[in-house]
Amino acid sequence: MLDTGAALAQEAGVSQMTVSRLLRKLGFQGLAALKRTLREDDALDAIDLKDRNEHLLDGSIGEFLKREAEAVLALAELVADDRWREAVDLIHGADDVVVAGFQMLRGHVEDFTRRLSTYRDNVRYAATHDGCLAELIPPKGRDRKRVLVLVDIVPYGREAETVAALARKSGFEIVILTDELNQWAKAHTDHVLTARISTDLTIESTGPLATLLSLLAQAVAERDPVATAARLDHWAQIAGDMRYYSRKTPRRRRPLWKGKYAGPKA
Repeated sequence: MLDTGAALAQEAGVSQMTVSRLLRKLGFQGLAALKRTLREDDALDAIDLKDRNEHLLDGSIGEFLKREAEAVLALAELVADDRWREAVDLIHGADDVVVAGFQMLRGHVEDFTRRLSTYRDNVRYAATHDGCLAELIPPKGRDRKRVLVLVDIVPYGREAETVAALARKSGFEIVILTDELNQWAKAHTDHVLTARISTDLTIESTGPLATLLSLLAQAVAERDPVATAARLDHWAQIAGDMRYYSRKTPRRRRPLWKGKYAGPKA
């Protein structure tokens, strides 16, 4: 073990002074500093993310990750299509928006509803069993443009199709977000947005649909950035008045809205 400068000098066949001069030239104050740096380098190598990622991609999880990423990237083709623009325009122009989803998708759908209701008014979530779809009752004496955003994947196709039929009967326009295996949606509406969920996971992935929902909410918000920014102003004020966050919470470093309207002032 070369624990000292003297031992290193003896092993190298040079004087101890030569070793000391070399260490100073390299920027180390003695052999202990060199050993400490080497230990730190070993620690960094042990947690090197590049190597970890390469090992991950060598295994089955890596294959699933690749397919998941491909399914998300495939959404780029959808958002460049006329179907996307028409669906966004329909939701943006509606007087009332009702959003419904089923079982394993419910969390994603509720999140989408909250995002959308932050960006625009008159957005409601319809729990198909909890409230017996009272949201579909036509308003009395008012001619309002109403849109149902229905999110569904294959296992719940029968129930979702029933909801779609009821909504059409109640005068709703319908936007359906679904998977690549759906066989019924186009019979009820031209506004069908599809995400691929078959990425060979044991249970179909909901990730691409979750991404699609986030993109849809963002696209609606961007249709009227000034109105969106004004709502975000009010939202920030409400959150502040409720004292949701500690005073020690850092102030946001960017505006809430990055469109033409700069959003709330700091």
